[in-house]
Amino acid sequence: MSPLGDRRAAEPQQLRALSYSSLTELERCGYRYYLERVLGLAEDRSAARAASAPSGLEARARGTLVHRLMELLDFSEPQLPTSQDVGDVAHELGLRVEASERRELAALVAAACRADPAARVAGAVAVRREHPFAFSLGPHEPLISGVIDLVASEPDGSRLVLDYKSDRVGPDADLAELVEREYSIQRLLYALAVLREGAVAVEVVHWFLERERWVSVRYAAGDRLVLEEQLARRIARARERDFAVSELPHRGLCLTCPGRTGLCSWGESETLRELSGDEVKLARGAGEEEPQSL
Repeated sequence: MSPLGDRRAAEPQQLRALSYSSLTELERCGYRYYLERVLGLAEDRSAARAASAPSGLEARARGTLVHRLMELLDFSEPQLPTSQDVGDVAHELGLRVEASERRELAALVAAACRADPAARVAGAVAVRREHPFAFSLGPHEPLISGVIDLVASEPDGSRLVLDYKSDRVGPDADLAELVEREYSIQRLLYALAVLREGAVAVEVVHWFLERERWVSVRYAAGDRLVLEEQLARRIARARERDFAVSELPHRGLCLTCPGRTGLCSWGESETLRELSGDEVKLARGAGEEEPQSL
């Protein structure tokens, strides 16, 4: 037996429950999933810090703070946070934020309050924040669970799903392509979770707060069966691949992997490289075209 244990024997137990993040990780690299989710090895956050800007919050901490600020926001009567408010929330989360970044985040939330998604939430008949969900496609299928940032019930019986993205995305990045590549599973799960609750339609919005832009896709209740079939195929492919090493290693996937420097079959020339344009399209890999009801 390998010193890392019997990966194949671990598979049935580990796929009894899945989230958006775990299913995404399985599709991207089964081996990294095995190291972190099965063996419990911690990702190498020091690598991320070394590669990030010399000042400011680390991306994950910044995302946590932004999500909390948005969670506290009353869209119907928004009280825009001040720099001091941002500092107070950061303190509650155990984060230290420089004055310049506190002002930046206060301005970011203020801009969000003026955007179209905020107006739609303000006009909703009901709003649920940090909305948990769980469902299974069948008796022998894994339990799918997660938490949606915000679900708004609109007057026509449809639902608006907001997912806040605090990423610092460059001005030239194609947001629709980014969502398709990085968040198609999340979109699929969120849409199914809401449609299975009985909504007549759902619009899933990935809201890039830094860019003041969003990408949305709308699904009707009649799309549910097609979406369920797509999810079933993605789960089946993840099972078939077992815990195999990714065929497309790159910096974005491998930088913080706990196995990168000694446990992986790929070397640094592969794990620290950037993807080419054609490879970015291949990285979408497991995604499938979804029904879109406009």
